[in-house]
Amino acid sequence: DTATNKYASKVVIERHEENSLNERFNILQEPPTLGILSIDDDVLRPCDAIDSGFFKWIKSPHRMVGFDARTHVENSDGSWAYGYLSTTKEQNIYSMSLTRYCFIHKDYMDYYMAHLPRSILETVAKNFNCEDIAMSFMISSMTKGQPSLLADVWAMNTLLKLQVTDTISGSKDHKALRDQCVDSFATILGLKNDNGSKRLNTARFVHKKNPFFDCGAEEDIKADYSYTKSQREVNFEHLLQKWHSMGIVGLKKELGKLMSRAGQVAFEKGMLGQKRK
Repeated sequence: DTATNKYASKVVIERHEENSLNERFNILQEPPTLGILSIDDDVLRPCDAIDSGFFKWIKSPHRMVGFDARTHVENSDGSWAYGYLSTTKEQNIYSMSLTRYCFIHKDYMDYYMAHLPRSILETVAKNFNCEDIAMSFMISSMTKGQPSLLADVWAMNTLLKLQVTDTISGSKDHKALRDQCVDSFATILGLKNDNGSKRLNTARFVHKKNPFFDCGAEEDIKADYSYTKSQREVNFEHLLQKWHSMGIVGLKKELGKLMSRAGQVAFEKGMLGQKRK
């Protein structure tokens, strides 16, 4: 009640009867905004990190903007598998983004529930897994195979994990399930078709020229696209200009301060856990 009263124009709290990961994309009440920040319930980030993703999203609202890049692996037998963050970093390429922290247009959430192939929805519901792969692949299939956009590197590195006893990724068959999801979802959505216009593309993960800031696929902003920037966005751009002029040591100190402030209450309550791999 406190949240709904204080932020009545921006926050909508829904109570879903069905316990399925598909439900995270099932909008029961019309949201007050076109953009939806999808967050797992055990993740925190500083507000400036959130802004890094949001201000990129408003320039390309037809793309997902994520904070957790992952890649797919193409095996010699033609099957595809799920690549962990370690694989993504090692190869310095990615092709999807997790929905545990990302910006998505609300229309994609509506489309997911209404038009995503039933076999994909059933797989997610049955295994309580892979809804993030389904959403990322669905959007790529609708945007000519492009991978999601990414927030700045520094923003992605501000992940704070809350302490939880049980996690979906902790199950012994987690990797095998996600391998199966990547392979079957890509096939169903036409992302494996070498001759198709929506073949899933990969993009460079971290750009070597400016590895603290630049990463991910290029934005495809229309030349005639324009909008009035909010004061918050102007302030954020000034902050980035300041950071660009700093050395790496100073930048790390700044990020440390942001993360400390963001996690202060959670730390005091003993809720902070370890970063997830």
